[in-house]
Amino acid sequence: MFEFLLQRIELPGELARMAIALLGTGVATYYDVRSNRTVPDKVLYAFLAVSLLANLVYFQQDVFIYGIATAAFIFAAGYLSYRLGYVGEADVYVLSSLALLLPVFPSGAKALFNFPPAFSIIITSCLLFALYFFCHILLNIALKGKKGRLEYLLLVPVYVLLMYFIISTGIFGIGYVMMVSILLLSSMLFLVYKQPLMESLARKTKLSEIEEGDLAAPELMPETVRKYGVKRLLDAGEIRRLGKLKVKEIYVYKELPPFLPFVLLALLITILVGDLLTYSITM
Repeated sequence: MFEFLLQRIELPGELARMAIALLGTGVATYYDVRSNRTVPDKVLYAFLAVSLLANLVYFQQDVFIYGIATAAFIFAAGYLSYRLGYVGEADVYVLSSLALLLPVFPSGAKALFNFPPAFSIIITSCLLFALYFFCHILLNIALKGKKGRLEYLLLVPVYVLLMYFIISTGIFGIGYVMMVSILLLSSMLFLVYKQPLMESLARKTKLSEIEEGDLAAPELMPETVRKYGVKRLLDAGEIRRLGKLKVKEIYVYKELPPFLPFVLLALLITILVGDLLTYSITM
């Protein structure tokens, strides 16, 4: 297994696998955008089933085991995150399907070793998502004079020192510096403007208008959470429970951007370019 991780190997049926990956992710993204982050279950189940079937059609034992193990890990960790209300159910199914379809990098993609492409897709999509929120906060909140917790700006000198250390090592290129900067600066901006950001993404919603899978905003209704124990993930059971408690309306994150467009863009980058971390270290 150690040799398998270090030696690049040919991905059997890679053109078909890439086509299925792009098609499946594209269809799921279409519904994610068109239907306000609601992807039909039949689309997700079909994508996962076809991804598994592709591994059986283009069977290669090491690749098959590696793909199944990676997909199982992503699905388990993703489902836990979904139940805690941090990711969408569709995101978990799509990323697990991509782990099955692309257990290793295609031949044209650059990577130092057989690091699972699904992990690279997750990292890249999170970077793109962080960049989106950085621009969103800057343009729609910070520059409009919204009040924030400016004490978090004291972290800027820490960021500068960290960047100086990274650059002075000579190991990491400008790509790595940019990736770390996006994550750190967007995180600092989020801490400063966390409250107005949450208020801009949530709205008070009648219980009858809540859709299964919506995310509650407990930060904006602490009294309601203490009284009724509102969970972040509003699944069918939680919506029924709140109905029995005669809850009329709660704050729900209705303006959250869909995540799958970022996954689709990250998939394209991974297929056409390769692992961004590889470039960030060697550039």
